[in-house]
Amino acid sequence: MISQSAPIVPVLSGMNSHLRVGIKAKELGMTKVLVVYDAGVLNAGIVDPVIENLKASRIDVVTFGKVTPDPPDYQVDEGGKLANDEKVDGLIAIGGGSVLDCAKAINYLTANPSPINQWFFPAIPQGKPLPMIAIPTTAGTGSEGSFAAVITDSATGIKKAILDGNFCRYSLTVSDPLMYAGLPAKPSAYCAFDVLTHSIDSLFSAYDEPYSHMFAETAVRKVVKYLPRVIANGNDYEARQEIAFSATIAGNLLNTNMAGNTHCMGHNIGAVFHLPHGLAVALPLVSLMKLFYSKWRPERAKLVGECFGVHFSGTETVEEIGELTGNAIFKFYKDCGIETFSELELNEEDLEKAIDKMTDDIQTPTTYILMSRSDYVSVIEHMKTLR
Repeated sequence: MISQSAPIVPVLSGMNSHLRVGIKAKELGMTKVLVVYDAGVLNAGIVDPVIENLKASRIDVVTFGKVTPDPPDYQVDEGGKLANDEKVDGLIAIGGGSVLDCAKAINYLTANPSPINQWFFPAIPQGKPLPMIAIPTTAGTGSEGSFAAVITDSATGIKKAILDGNFCRYSLTVSDPLMYAGLPAKPSAYCAFDVLTHSIDSLFSAYDEPYSHMFAETAVRKVVKYLPRVIANGNDYEARQEIAFSATIAGNLLNTNMAGNTHCMGHNIGAVFHLPHGLAVALPLVSLMKLFYSKWRPERAKLVGECFGVHFSGTETVEEIGELTGNAIFKFYKDCGIETFSELELNEEDLEKAIDKMTDDIQTPTTYILMSRSDYVSVIEHMKTLR
């Protein structure tokens, strides 16, 4: 079944929904598009059917397939130049978060001068953006639903954000489970834990948007229910679709509540040790829940615990709520094959470098309570005990 909903970014979902991309591009007024992708999705055979569908709808196609993980600013500049030279009037992004972010940044340069690094936050772009369609091939980052993109500043090696509700906003997301079916179990689990951390962080955010609670709870419950099925059978299309939809609605949470302390920690652990983003943000979740989240908002911690199957009597102390919820998350974590912090055997000297940057992370202003360096050290020490 194919259905369409519009939480913030409209979502066209269902098996073979990617075959509607030409029709939808026409509806958005596109006549010549830049298709943005990476080598992985091209080699997986995902790109060509989309291009054929666009051409069948009499839409001219220009391709930009040079995107790499954590795309550097110079790739965006090259893509922007190509878009302008070819005078495209729309963008189609096929891939994971790096591709989707790169396409957003290219959109900046269709109406604003290069280089992209002059448009890092808090710079405000001018002009009118081109319409964009996202076809995600991983279910985790939520870039298809968020109004931000992360680009690597090649001069410093630091990931920086561009943020705008127009240029970074997809006109449509096409969520087709066929696009995710080839993703192995471990990367699928990492991506799903990114969904979990986006959702759980939003419940402990300084920005307390009431409607976001519904999205957060829905996303967590769906991941808990469907991720084990995806891990057991990568061709379980129903489960793939549910996880993909969860990623999109959790991405929308980034527009209201933003991410929180899991990302303050995960961004920097991941950057120093070159870990997959989903793994890096998953590592501190249990310890943060036990040591801080449950104490800040115990009722929200209970809600999270209930999503993971915990039954509370109503007589639990704040500490007991944190323990029960944290233990349930950790069991799920282990059942899904996620490595523990101790199993990774990370170098202590490099770990100190990561900790030094956590209090200045881009997500820090949106956290419910500002954590100190010593707070983050206490979380790290607790993470080391989890086995």
